[in-house]
Amino acid sequence: MTAKGAGVSVLVGILISIVFIFDQLFPDIGKQLFPFLHHDLTLNFGYRGLWAEIIITGVLFAVSAFTEKTAPEKLATTTINFKGSIAKFEGFKDWRLHIVVLAILTVLIYFWLR
Repeated sequence: MTAKGAGVSVLVGILISIVFIFDQLFPDIGKQLFPFLHHDLTLNFGYRGLWAEIIITGVLFAVSAFTEKTAPEKLATTTINFKGSIAKFEGFKDWRLHIVVLAILTVLIYFWLR
């Protein structure tokens, strides 16, 4: 995957979302503008989400296939090396602390709203 592929797929996802929301807010106009959304395999929101995911993933792979690849040196710093040692704890800036705090907050909010 490339950054350009990711960027274009995000934009396509935003456009698809705009179409879906417009179609839900204005069903009469949406039926005229987007008749392809009013069939059995696209009327249900779950099916719409599936089709959107397929289209966005296709765009991501297609754009990434035809754009310049990321340098291996840059990828070395952005991928996980399972053979290496575990990084030292960095205090308040450490992402592992953020994950634990967010997980605890999520569980507490769940029990509070229950």
